[in-house]
Amino acid sequence: MAAKKKNPMEQLVQVDPKGAWLTTDAPQEAIPENAMDPTAAMRLVTEELAVEGIPERNLATFVTNWMEPEARQVIDENLHRNFIDHAEYPMTAEIEQRCMKMLAKLFNAPGETTGARTQGSSEAIMLGALSLKWKWRKRREAARKPTDGPNLVFGGDVHVVWEKFCRYFDVEPRIVPLQPGKYTIGPEDVEPHLDENTIGVAAVVGTTFTGHADDVVGINEPARAGSLDQRVGAQVRHGLSGGRLADLSREVRSRGGPGLL
Repeated sequence: MAAKKKNPMEQLVQVDPKGAWLTTDAPQEAIPENAMDPTAAMRLVTEELAVEGIPERNLATFVTNWMEPEARQVIDENLHRNFIDHAEYPMTAEIEQRCMKMLAKLFNAPGETTGARTQGSSEAIMLGALSLKWKWRKRREAARKPTDGPNLVFGGDVHVVWEKFCRYFDVEPRIVPLQPGKYTIGPEDVEPHLDENTIGVAAVVGTTFTGHADDVVGINEPARAGSLDQRVGAQVRHGLSGGRLADLSREVRSRGGPGLL
């Protein structure tokens, strides 16, 4: 009987068939010398994650949405694509553009549609707020006015990413304090904090405190009417999960959507 031919990889990679993960901690700092069986590795990670909270019950964040299994399957089947290489994956880029156009129409965005995908709401806010800062600076330069000292107005109900943006990009945060029994902000709260150096106002649709929404339309309308137009160039909306639901409401859509960049 012919001897079984050894797999050359077995000489390089030692796999513990018993599953060392049952008696050994997961690697902490260095890549192990010996490989682990894929099933054992999967079970190890799964067991470590067993103590995590359940996203559907996490009311302090924005990940309680449900997604159809077909959408998850599409994502799983395309995780291996290096999407940034548009020349190699043109249809993926085309689908991205379609999604941007749909969102632009949902928000009643004027003019030609432009946009970019992000890895999450925090990145989106950083880019959107940077756009506000650059537009404000461009207006100031055109008017031959100083471009130092920009500020951004938002309530105490916003996500911490707004404060991070101000710290990272040298913008003064003007935080509107919340009042007892009132956990949102409106135009009357915002207006005292505005001046010619205000690059924008951030409003929340669905706070982490109570789930209520700032008066986004009320904050936005004075600028449209012209009373704040010289002081505030644009407003930023921050809705995440709640914002996406609000965008579909008839009232919001009929009034031109929440604040637009």
